[in-house]
Amino acid sequence: MIGERRSLGADLMLIRQDQRALIIECKYSSDTGVVGQRGYEQALAYATEARTSLVPEVMAVVGPQEVVPEPAFVDTIVGTVGVIPPHTLSTMVVDSLDT
Repeated sequence: MIGERRSLGADLMLIRQDQRALIIECKYSSDTGVVGQRGYEQALAYATEARTSLVPEVMAVVGPQEVVPEPAFVDTIVGTVGVIPPHTLSTMVVDSLDT
């Protein structure tokens, strides 16, 4: 809709001040383009912003189980960006908060 306002940002961002951020961008679609392309690009953009102004270490993730059966990550100059299935999210959160 033209003129519609919506906030721009990740679905969830957990930050350990001055250390790291876990950015969670959720995509619920059976279309791999939505998850693997648009979701990845969004997560990468949020990671870039967080790495630029908030924290020195960033990890960003996206994905539903049907499209992302196994975690997959790539290291970028702004942080680790990847896709994970929902059942691995709790481990990801614990690992990201661990010092």
